[in-house]
Amino acid sequence: MYSEFGLPQNQRIYHYTNGEALKGIFENETIYATNIQFLNDANEIWSFLRDINEFVKRDMNNTSLLKIQLANYYTCLKRDHIPFYVVSFTTKRDSASFLSRYGEYALGIDINSRNDSLVDAETTPLVMLNVVYCDKHKERIIKDLYEFVSTSDEASRNNFFPVPRGFYFETDSELVKQVKYFWYCALYLSCFIKHKSYEDECEVRMVLYDYLKNTNVDFVTRNNAIVPIVKYALNQDHFAFDEVIIGIDRFTGAQMGALEFFFKSLVEKKKLKRVPKIEYSESNLRVSKA
Repeated sequence: MYSEFGLPQNQRIYHYTNGEALKGIFENETIYATNIQFLNDANEIWSFLRDINEFVKRDMNNTSLLKIQLANYYTCLKRDHIPFYVVSFTTKRDSASFLSRYGEYALGIDINSRNDSLVDAETTPLVMLNVVYCDKHKERIIKDLYEFVSTSDEASRNNFFPVPRGFYFETDSELVKQVKYFWYCALYLSCFIKHKSYEDECEVRMVLYDYLKNTNVDFVTRNNAIVPIVKYALNQDHFAFDEVIIGIDRFTGAQMGALEFFFKSLVEKKKLKRVPKIEYSESNLRVSKA
């Protein structure tokens, strides 16, 4: 079912961000994940969820109780807070387009098999996968997911893609567990599926599921909207940015010196193990900021 969704192993990925966010990432040893309902491309997620809803509504008069309950659950999804949060990366290094659109700095990190902890039942569940750019294969993915959920038992489902501790209630029937599990997987998948027109972004996403709906949740304002975010603590042993590309052309020279000073102060405070490699963008288009 998940053959298209590759785990980013032995890849170098980059997170494009602004100066304020860069300071917070290194100073607080955390990175912000944005709720999926407030992403710039949130319509992509809802497009996939609508496709699922259309699938489960087909032949409703001659179908299973599971499909009926799945359709009912979709109605609730549309009006509820969905506790999935996303951090975006890309395999593109030093992209002038990204520096212009997403931030003046690119933070680089190597990803290998040590970073593939899919779900930790004791903490916020985490998945990191390459984004799949498809349009034709979505229905097959939906069918495969439905067939698996409708024919497997709880042990098989948890072995395939485990749910976090406390996900089910003791009073949940098998049908309720199937419905919860189906939409749990569907929501995860929706975070990693985008239209082929976005293919040049080469995106890798880290997705967190805040199943308690309150773990490390904070709120920021963006375009006058209140946006839920999750602060994800970075493990310096397994997830440490070791490269910073500067995309602004103001304060040339002074900016690199200021960043080195900033990182050295964090090393002295033991918030950082070593100073990252710092260099200016080689892109033909630098980002000019007033």
